[in-house]
Amino acid sequence: MGADAIQHRPVLRWYRRRVLRVTQVSVGALMLAMYLIWAFGEPTGTRAWHVASAVLLALALGRFGALATRRTVRQVEDMITRDGPMLACEIAWLSLFCAGLYAGG
Repeated sequence: MGADAIQHRPVLRWYRRRVLRVTQVSVGALMLAMYLIWAFGEPTGTRAWHVASAVLLALALGRFGALATRRTVRQVEDMITRDGPMLACEIAWLSLFCAGLYAGG
């Protein structure tokens, strides 16, 4: 929408690109840290699978960050469901996560 975005959503005038980016990176890092704390707390049989899945989570977060910095009007849902590398990360993460659940159960 470009300059018309503020007319469409007046609240956008209060957002600053740099603040949004710092917040995005901070929340992503905190999310990854919490995920790793959880993964390392898992029983030995499932720990390796879940720690390995954290690598894929980090890749997905990085890919999302790259997609979010593009100047596009695409909705977030489209970015995470129609981007090939993002889908690959999501499917690989889910596979490792489920393998960990299967190994533990």
